[in-house]
Amino acid sequence: EGWAGVAQVEEQIEGDFEKCNEAQAWAMKPEHSKANHTANFFSHWIAAESNLELMISDLQGVKGKDGYTLTDPKIHRDKGAIREWLSKHRRNEFCRRFLRESTTTSQSSTANGTCFESPNLHASS
Repeated sequence: EGWAGVAQVEEQIEGDFEKCNEAQAWAMKPEHSKANHTANFFSHWIAAESNLELMISDLQGVKGKDGYTLTDPKIHRDKGAIREWLSKHRRNEFCRRFLRESTTTSQSSTANGTCFESPNLHASS
């Protein structure tokens, strides 16, 4: 009954394994913001596009010649957890280029480079 006897298996990923960001806000480190702007932008973008209904983080895997192979992501559905994660995220050049801040975003959050505090952030057109 339920999940008894179920196992998930994936093929081995060859290459240098990289941790791009963390699942939980408390675990975010400054090097995550510097290490991989694409992955951190992706997490930010998902949150913005879904109006904080969803976010994908804990991105990790291997960069290949054609892109990334990522494994074991965390899917957030709790707005409080998403806001907390975003409060630790430092906006990068992709965030600044492809996302615009809400007019309700506090200046203190943008002054130190951290992400928005408002659920009203949307992709720019």
